[in-house]
Amino acid sequence: MDDKDKSIIDKILKISGVEACAISSLDGEVLRFDSKDENITPEAINKISSEISKLFASYSISSIDIQSLYLNFQEQNIIVNGFGSGFIFIVSQKNSNVNLLKMETSYLESEFIKIVNQSIESFSSTPLTDIHEKRVSSQDEDIFSSLLGETKWGETKTLKIVPIDKLNAIKDIFSSSLGPISAMLFDEKVKELNEDFNNFNVENIQNLINRLAEEIEDKTDKLNFIKNAKRVI
Repeated sequence: MDDKDKSIIDKILKISGVEACAISSLDGEVLRFDSKDENITPEAINKISSEISKLFASYSISSIDIQSLYLNFQEQNIIVNGFGSGFIFIVSQKNSNVNLLKMETSYLESEFIKIVNQSIESFSSTPLTDIHEKRVSSQDEDIFSSLLGETKWGETKTLKIVPIDKLNAIKDIFSSSLGPISAMLFDEKVKELNEDFNNFNVENIQNLINRLAEEIEDKTDKLNFIKNAKRVI
């Protein structure tokens, strides 16, 4: 986080009623946390962040759709704003005027989100999907190794076929990203890989996800599809 980002966070913390501000990745990892209340511990912020992340996953909510979402968490009021690769949330006093806080903080949060998105775009000439792949590469290796049946000792089990329920789940996620034509495109991508839906080779599952992602034009939707599809497997 650069000085420009930090200055916005500092301004948010100066607003009356705001006790803490945090930025997290989509999986709930707290990337930055500042507080002016010593009673709000990093552990408490981590817990709040984790619960928000679970909420996104449980209801298949795209973080980009989250604007001034109000949550009540134990002794605090929480206001959440999402962006493509994560979310920013404000912790306020229990008796604070939430609507007033939303009005006072919305501009600063919007400025922060704009900076984050510009940083992601200019970080590299590499496409956003490739950047996302690099960030989760080690996690992906674990996911695909697990699906292939590889153990940490290098042993390999006999699992070769992707379970039908997992393929159906990926198909549903793709459908929510692309709409009515998704079923036809999904079947086409399976055929392009010379695969059978009922006997899909596990070694081709990453290729399938990548090919499906290419059909999604919106960058945020594309990133969310890749992340959610990989969660399934």
